[in-house]
Amino acid sequence: MTKRAYARTQPRRENGMGWGLVTLDGVNAGDLVVEYTGEVLNGEMVDERMRVREIEHGNDPNFYVMDLGAGWFVDAREKGNLARFINHSCDGNCVTQKINVAGYNRIAIVAVRDVEPGGFLSYDYQFDISDKNK
Repeated sequence: MTKRAYARTQPRRENGMGWGLVTLDGVNAGDLVVEYTGEVLNGEMVDERMRVREIEHGNDPNFYVMDLGAGWFVDAREKGNLARFINHSCDGNCVTQKINVAGYNRIAIVAVRDVEPGGFLSYDYQFDISDKNK
């Protein structure tokens, strides 16, 4: 078993977007940038957390839950890594990929274009908010 080395990154303020994540050394297209980590929760737990967050912090626009598949989710709000600082872009320089490691689903963030040192990382969050107001 080998341990993957992730790109060196650092949170920085990104104009108009709050915190973002930059690569310190640059990354090349196809590179594994980082794994999206956090608490693994089932759908019921996520629904309850979202209900409580809406009541306690209704004006907080930040969202850190990612779908792992098969009814499981990763919530990076409280116990996530630096990957949670990566901002959205409809034309991001990274994508998320579900991978299986030793029988467990995980979420990898992979560069789809070269990113220069100091460049902000981004990916399309692919939110479906069409039923938010129903």
